[in-house]
Amino acid sequence: MTSVKPMLLTEYEEDKDTIFEKKDDYIFQEKFNGVRCMLHIKNGKVSAIRNRTDNPVLQLYPEVANITFDWTTTAIIDGEMCQIRDGKSYFYGGIDQRHKKLHDDRKEKFPVTFVAFDVIYLNGKMLTDLSYEERYKELEKILPTAENIILSKNIDDPKEFWNTEIVARNKEGLVAKLKTAKYELGIRSKNYLKLKYYKCAKVIVDKVEDNPKGQKIYGHTKVEDQEILVECQFSGKNMDIKDGQELNVEYLDTYNGKMIQPHKIKGEVIE
Repeated sequence: MTSVKPMLLTEYEEDKDTIFEKKDDYIFQEKFNGVRCMLHIKNGKVSAIRNRTDNPVLQLYPEVANITFDWTTTAIIDGEMCQIRDGKSYFYGGIDQRHKKLHDDRKEKFPVTFVAFDVIYLNGKMLTDLSYEERYKELEKILPTAENIILSKNIDDPKEFWNTEIVARNKEGLVAKLKTAKYELGIRSKNYLKLKYYKCAKVIVDKVEDNPKGQKIYGHTKVEDQEILVECQFSGKNMDIKDGQELNVEYLDTYNGKMIQPHKIKGEVIE
């Protein structure tokens, strides 16, 4: 099997305590902020690395390409290619530095780690009809002990982990995977959920541009006393945002003075 597209996650937008209470039904793991990739193993060696759009990217990650799998003939392993510093994964100023043609200085400054969380093909057999719980156990058996690959660990108490790790360290969030979920190739499944840690900021609108989807705003705010620029599309009808208006905006993070993934808070009325 040479070409597969990964199963994608659906964003969970309800109260997080509701899903945390279902920890007997779900496997919770940290959501790493990286590049979704599939490792293709042949004769115990990495024969290909393909991203979520099925493009070959092996040349960008030579330290992962050199990993050997002593007890595995063939496999396809699903995971996230990450740049991890002090236990936290970084996309901007991290794994994004490995998106283009790889230079030696980038390899040294931005080393990568492949975080494995699923296996969908193993030694000639498709595993997509097995439950996630079963596939994860198979992955545990075959994953080698190597410097540039780790297993995504299951979290026993997701609520505590959310408060002590995700919020306290400003990480991206958690994923919740139904234990009984089969692997749906190329599908955005409601059996795989992503819980992102969004923050809220009051944004002053500097400029508004009307477009067919709604209105695009350009504004500014302060996060930890740092001036942050905001560029955000507000979709919908009958919106009348004005220059100088103050809006509540959710966002994932900031980088180089700009807000990452800003969006309108669900349910908020903008007059």
